Amino acid sequence: MKIEFDKFNSDIFEMVMGNIVELSDLIKNEDVNNIICTAKEKGYQHLNIKVPTALKNTTNILLQNGFKLVDTQLMYQLSSKLIGGGVFT
Repeated sequence: MKIEFDKFNSDIFEMVMGNIVELSDLIKNEDVNNIICTAKEKGYQHLNIKVPTALKNTTNILLQNGFKLVDTQLMYQLSSKLIGGGVFT
């Protein structure tokens, strides 16, 4: 795991925000504690992480270490094809 600076949201919310990336389902409490310490040392005020729903262990470890579940996204992929006149069906 590592932290990437989120300039877009930092500018909007006027605080130092970062995104945690390079996530795996093999994280431990120690890994989360280390990333939080690193964030504090670098002056981050807010961290965001996107966790695929299949990584249940990761979600649980993050929740146990103070992260909050604030969003759930669902996706439906439409099967479509282009027909005459450039119209999708």
